[in-house]
Amino acid sequence: MFHLLHFYIIFVNICRFFSNLTQVTKSQPLYGLQSFNPSTYDVLEGELVLLEHPIVDPQFFSPFKLNLSVAVFCARGSMQVKVNVKEFKVQAPCLLIMVSGQVVQYQEISHDCKSYYLVMSDRFTDELFSDLSERYPLRYAVLENPSITLSEPELRTMVEYFRMMREALKVKENPFRKEILLHLTRALFYRTTYQYHKLKMDGIKTKAEMLYDQFSSLVQQHFKNHREVEFYALELCITPKHLSKVLKERTGKTASTWISEHVMLEAKALLKSTNLSIQQISEELNFPSQSFFGKFFKQHSGVSPKVYRWNDVAP
Repeated sequence: MFHLLHFYIIFVNICRFFSNLTQVTKSQPLYGLQSFNPSTYDVLEGELVLLEHPIVDPQFFSPFKLNLSVAVFCARGSMQVKVNVKEFKVQAPCLLIMVSGQVVQYQEISHDCKSYYLVMSDRFTDELFSDLSERYPLRYAVLENPSITLSEPELRTMVEYFRMMREALKVKENPFRKEILLHLTRALFYRTTYQYHKLKMDGIKTKAEMLYDQFSSLVQQHFKNHREVEFYALELCITPKHLSKVLKERTGKTASTWISEHVMLEAKALLKSTNLSIQQISEELNFPSQSFFGKFFKQHSGVSPKVYRWNDVAP
């Protein structure tokens, strides 16, 4: 297990650093960035971090809420990742993008996995795509399909951009260092963006698939305030019975199960990756009381929120 130790410390420390810097969330991740020395690692202070073949600690196999965006170029091997409630099998060569606000959970990583990470603050990504007509369609496409397959020539190009960015980071006396990095990162994403548009054009979905996508999008927007199936059925202009029937046939899970999974994933991420009290988390998720939240959590996980937070229990 030794080879899985180093990256977790780095990655969760980055999360706190960006959270402290941008003050995006009212809670703070539990880990610090004190040991992440810009003189040792490839860092644009508060904006961007580059990691080559990092290692994921087993603790990162619990749900973790991102307050930054991460692009992963998988050059060798494979990984299975859960992004929000959807599972994705990532097989090299490929690109995986995870954006701020998502809950991520590593489920499996092959022993031969080699990858390149671009870790970006919200401020950096806002500057990266300042044109809203570009930012929102790309974000939506990434939310639908966070992973895309790359050809070997495309992967080599991505790695070359990555290495040019590393070289640019090292020239700290250059007053245009950030601008260079923005342009290189922009070029890197333009190189692959067309694939997301192609997926959108090529994808022909059934009515059941479209209903699932619409339902999933609604749940991600409203699960903190609405946990009743009737709300989503009304939004979709169908009956609750028909909604659950279609979802059960399409996914093997009912509407209420999907809603509960969203709530539980958010709760687990807040318990593991923030210093919010259990009372604050119950309020964040709009439970009537901490006691009610505790009963809900134990019903769906088998343990109390307190036990889950402080013990290495199954994710």
